Amino acid sequence: MADTVIAVGVADAIGVPRLVKGLAELADIVPTAAPRVVFNKVRTAAVGRAPETQLREAWERFGPAAGISAFLPVDVAAADQALLAGTALLETAPGSALRHAIAALAGVPVAERSRRRPGRLLPNVKFSGNTDRLPR
Repeated sequence: MADTVIAVGVADAIGVPRLVKGLAELADIVPTAAPRVVFNKVRTAAVGRAPETQLREAWERFGPAAGISAFLPVDVAAADQALLAGTALLETAPGSALRHAIAALAGVPVAERSRRRPGRLLPNVKFSGNTDRLPR
């Protein structure tokens, strides 16, 4: 029932074959599906020099007919920072290459936001009166 299927695979020697297998299984189950292929965690250490070129050439040779829609670079620092803060990449790492690649995949224009200072509340944000605290 999905409008769009995005098939995401890790860009390494294990992830690429798994993605190929997963796409074959998807084609068996839903023959009308036309997934958008996305490689995640793209890095030279796992793929070699010019990883996007390497992945594209390997995909054209061994992968299914579906083209590659996006390459998401690995950005451990930005992802960890967002995870630790419980925020989106837009809030913690607006200049991250990963954030820009995800925005491009989603078709969202990438506009740099000014970062607000930590601890400052936005004037129109309202919080509930719940005063219960978790024990430390």
